[in-house]
Amino acid sequence: MNKFAEKSLVVPFYHTDLKTYIYGIHDIHLNYLKDVTKERTVSLHRKLISGYDRKTQGNYAALPNDNYSLQYIGYHLYHAEAFHKFDIYFDLKFLEAKIKAVGKEDVLKDMKNYEVYITKKESEAKDKLEQYKDFIRRCGSSLYSYEKTDIIQFALREPKESYIFRDALKLAEQSHKLYFQLQRPADDLEYSTINIKEDITCACFVDSPQHILIGTSSGKIKLFFEEYEKEISSFIGHEGYVKKLTVSPDKRYFLSVSIDGSVMLWKFAVDSARNSHDFTNELPVSPKTKQRLWQDIFTPDRGKVKPTRKFEIQGPDDFLVSATFCDRFPEIYRIATGSHRGNVIIWDAYSGEQLFQTGNRGYSVPCVIYQEKESLKGVIYTYEDSIVMSKLTDKGLEYSHTLHNEDNCESIFLKDGKIIAVSEQNITFWEEYKRHKLFEKIDVSKQHICSTITDDSNYLVVSTNKGTVFIWNTEENKMVKEFKNKGLAKSLDTFYDENRSVHILLIGSDQKSLQQCHILPCDNEPHMAVRPKFIPFWKKKQALTALVNNNNQIQVFNGYVQFSETDVINSAVTCTCFSSCGENVVYGLENGQIHMFHLRSKKTLCIESNENEKLGRITYLNCYKPTHLRHQSVSSYESDDSVDSNFYFEGIIISVSNNNLITVYNNNVVSNRQVNEPLLYYDKENMIVIDGVGQTYVWNLIENSVIQLNNPAIFEIVKVSQAALCFEKSILALVYKQMDSNFLDVYDVLLTEENRSLKLVTHLELSETVRSCCFSCDGSLLALGMSSGDIKIWNLKQEFKTTTLTLHTSSVEDLIFSPSIQPPILISLGEYIAWWNLKKYQQGPQSKGRPKSIDILENLSNDSSSMNISYWADREYIEGTDYLLSCMKLNGCAKYISASKDFNSFLTVDDKGKIYAMEVVTSNT
Repeated sequence: MNKFAEKSLVVPFYHTDLKTYIYGIHDIHLNYLKDVTKERTVSLHRKLISGYDRKTQGNYAALPNDNYSLQYIGYHLYHAEAFHKFDIYFDLKFLEAKIKAVGKEDVLKDMKNYEVYITKKESEAKDKLEQYKDFIRRCGSSLYSYEKTDIIQFALREPKESYIFRDALKLAEQSHKLYFQLQRPADDLEYSTINIKEDITCACFVDSPQHILIGTSSGKIKLFFEEYEKEISSFIGHEGYVKKLTVSPDKRYFLSVSIDGSVMLWKFAVDSARNSHDFTNELPVSPKTKQRLWQDIFTPDRGKVKPTRKFEIQGPDDFLVSATFCDRFPEIYRIATGSHRGNVIIWDAYSGEQLFQTGNRGYSVPCVIYQEKESLKGVIYTYEDSIVMSKLTDKGLEYSHTLHNEDNCESIFLKDGKIIAVSEQNITFWEEYKRHKLFEKIDVSKQHICSTITDDSNYLVVSTNKGTVFIWNTEENKMVKEFKNKGLAKSLDTFYDENRSVHILLIGSDQKSLQQCHILPCDNEPHMAVRPKFIPFWKKKQALTALVNNNNQIQVFNGYVQFSETDVINSAVTCTCFSSCGENVVYGLENGQIHMFHLRSKKTLCIESNENEKLGRITYLNCYKPTHLRHQSVSSYESDDSVDSNFYFEGIIISVSNNNLITVYNNNVVSNRQVNEPLLYYDKENMIVIDGVGQTYVWNLIENSVIQLNNPAIFEIVKVSQAALCFEKSILALVYKQMDSNFLDVYDVLLTEENRSLKLVTHLELSETVRSCCFSCDGSLLALGMSSGDIKIWNLKQEFKTTTLTLHTSSVEDLIFSPSIQPPILISLGEYIAWWNLKKYQQGPQSKGRPKSIDILENLSNDSSSMNISYWADREYIEGTDYLLSCMKLNGCAKYISASKDFNSFLTVDDKGKIYAMEVVTSNT
């Protein structure tokens, strides 16, 4: 390459991140080489393909991710006339490698360009290709954005009759990797996340969901393609952060408004070598959109774009704060701006000349609309609580009338000639000068930050200072849904994808990320946990779940099949659990009552009537069966019929209300105890209670006695956030905050007649907040899930040697260990569900002969020891990791997980309330 560079055949560029040279060849030279070798085109391409075959043994999934091979393999196969090799586009592992290298859009373009060679014009192959394209559209973004995800795992979420599922299942059964099959296909919503290195101040779509324009706090404007973390164009000119970006109606230009007081007009370039955007989709694909490491190395400015026109005003304490295109731009080549002192100006965008202006009104104009229609020719703008309409005549801008909004307008939109005004608290609809309040916040502390409207004006999207985004149906005047966003949404935009008939929402976050998702104007889908405070009941591989629907009825499912349902309940259901036998559902209500519902007879009994209003809202329920507890009955307080009002069931019912009252219901004997912010754990006949300040109690559920354990290690005020208990070794972990610091204490729990106390084993200071913690079943490992996404592991057998597992980028919401110590499998929840094998980290020496794990498992229940140890021990780690076996990306962030007793099936709930049931795929190898 150096010889080529010396002859000026290529240009070298040193990449500081990669610490190596990248070489580029100019289009002129490239076209010349193509011309002089055109007689040998096929043979040269076949020579390259032959080299690929030698290197990969024909497995193109093993092509190097070298910024070229995976990007252009389809191009070279075509010119080599190797049409028989195009079946690689049905190879899931090849598709994964290509998507992770270049993104889904390039794969979809290849499938379109080479369809005739992929399908060989066979009808079945055409159907299969359509399924593959749809699958890549929905899942490609997650595969590209989340490095450790696996295409086979995504494909195992597809319908079982699909080509993709069948292909994936065959690969999974032949693999030693860990895969899961969902009991019902996941409804994958197409969405993506782009992480940006700079603070995002505003963002908008250009003319497709793949091209996104962002403004930054530094004043730079960047154009991104798909989910690439590096921009494909930079626009330089502003000296302060960019407040607003607006794309022209023809998508060829855009306006930027900056805190520096200027407005700039920019034009997208369309040349194939340095193009900012290909508007016709007829130009050769720019390498910018195919090669992650592409650099413009042929121009002195490295391809930075300068503005077409800059607009500024002169005047004391006045500057531009808003701008918009004429609705007929570029036919009418004009823009309109609003100033800090209230002057609205219409400009000739060619010359930069001021054509018309309203004059200063003394108040800032945050938004302006410029129309050149016969029905509305003029500008609409806002200042404070006023919406002003000025008509454009031959004489200039003439005042028409003013609408007085209830409070200051932050944004205005037009819908069928009517005005929608969004303020900090309200949304107002103006029709024929009459005001109709569409939406008024009940929570006055929740303020609107920014808003946008869909192209058809049917859906208004608004972000709030509470980290939520809500969608308002302007046709039906009702809220569609409100959802939690990752960080504060500082900018919003929408794009209507005609091919898929769906609105796509773009959210610019204060956490240096862009997020895309679909706007789905529909109610909650079936099998949703509207209030995911429930405890499932496992019957072998199937989980029974009791979920609350929108009508406040409890629906009971076996897997995904509903088999029982309550009547409408008169108070909101706050939590549910099953009796230990699985024949009854126990549920708590907002009014403090507790009821039991028999699944077969569908009869309901009130266990706690809360007649004296001693209970508040029920926040926790469990039905626990201590060792040797017999079947018992519970009677209703609402009926005198001793026969019909008794249920026979297994277990003791424990509830906690929001006034911190713990109540135990044991064979019609009710016991109460007030404990501040309790955490509850169970062992044999005991319930271990830890309060909010670190005091620990042992409550014998059979004898109904309570003792407090002495803890001399804590003698100052603390705030307990998390705890974990290992009954096998009688070890307690407490995570608490003292002053402004976080600490971890590990104790031996002493329960002898002579000594009932906690003995401090270690005391550690933590650098961040803990969101979850748990022990391995034998107490040798302690795992803490941190708010940063890290997982801290301590090996108690090796003097608290520690390591950190890195995968999650959001807080780790839950952790559970397997019931076997060999291998110790850890599951973590965040934006992924991740399975880890910590065998290599656990203390290793085994006694000769019988494995030590068998001795420990004999002390556990028969159900617990049914875990297939050899299967889990044989699973391979994900390449490049020491402990990670598998990770699964859900539509939302996973918040809760439960495992069957054989650790073969799992049930999880995401932050949207969606429930997923899955089981491991058994290997045939």
